[in-house]
Amino acid sequence: MSKWEKIEKYLNRIHQDKIKGQRYYMFGYQEQYKQMEAINLGYLPFYDGKDTKRDVEILPDIYKCNRPGIQKTCTKYICIHDTASGAPTATTKAHRNWLMSMATDPNNKNSVSWHFTVDENAVFQHLPTTEVAHHAGDGYREWGTTYHNNTYDKDCITGGNLNSVGIETCVNYGSDYTKTMRRTAKLVAELLLEFDLKLDAVKQHNDFSGKDCPMTMRHAGRWGEFLSLVDIEYIGKTEFKDVNFTWKSLTPEILDDKGNIVKHIDNAKVEYEVKVEYMEEEKTYRYVSYLEPIL
Repeated sequence: MSKWEKIEKYLNRIHQDKIKGQRYYMFGYQEQYKQMEAINLGYLPFYDGKDTKRDVEILPDIYKCNRPGIQKTCTKYICIHDTASGAPTATTKAHRNWLMSMATDPNNKNSVSWHFTVDENAVFQHLPTTEVAHHAGDGYREWGTTYHNNTYDKDCITGGNLNSVGIETCVNYGSDYTKTMRRTAKLVAELLLEFDLKLDAVKQHNDFSGKDCPMTMRHAGRWGEFLSLVDIEYIGKTEFKDVNFTWKSLTPEILDDKGNIVKHIDNAKVEYEVKVEYMEEEKTYRYVSYLEPIL
C-alpha cells in the first residue's frame, strides 16, 4: 500500500457518513451535581498534528504527602479518571489549587495526587511523569500481578499507583465533556509515545480498584469512543508525522474547522475538505456527512 493509499484510509477512518450525538449524564459528588444532564452535539475527530499545551506547575515535595517523591521503576499504564466534582468552578485550575494547598500545608494528611488534570480548555501537570502518585486505589503493588479489592469486591490488576500516569478529566457543570475527552486523548497518545506503550496500556481507574471511575465515560458508554480517539491521535503521530493536514469546514454554521458540531440540526448536511501535504505533493479531499437526530 502506497503512502497516499494509507493517508486515504486514515481519512476514511476519521470521516463519518452519519455523525452521532448523544444525551448523557455527568456525575459529581456534590448533592446538587450528582447527576447532570449533558449533550454531545457530535463531532468529527480531525487530526491536526499538534501536541497539547501543558501548564506545568509541579507540586513541591517539602512535606512528602501528596508528592512522595518516589521514582517509578517503570511506567506500564495510563490511568483515566474523572474528578467527580460537578461544581461549575471545578476546572483544571481549581484542582491545581486544591492539590497545591495540600502540598504546602504542613498539617495536611491527604496523600491523594495524580499527574495531569484536563478540562475542555487546558491541561495542567502536577507531578513529573516519572514519579509515583496516589490515585488508583491499589496501594503499593508493583505491576504484573492481580489482587482482590475487598472494598469493591473485584479482581483487579496492579501497578496503578506505582506504574501508571494518572489523568483526571473534569466533569464540571456546563463544560463540554466531549472536548475534554478529545483533549485527553491527544495527551494520552503523547504519553504512549513517551513511554513506548500501546493502546492496551490505557486503563480505567476501575481496572485497578473496582471503583466506578471514570464514572461519566463508563455510564455514557463512551470508553470505546475514547480509545478510538486515542488511536487516531497515536496513528497520526507515528505513521503520519511527515504529513500535514489542514481541515476546512464548508458548512461553518454547523461544523467548525476543528471538527466540532456547533449547531445541531437533525439530518443536516455537513461538508468539509482536508488539504493533505506530503513530500512536496498536495491533494485536497472533500467529504459529506449528515447529522443523525439526537434522541
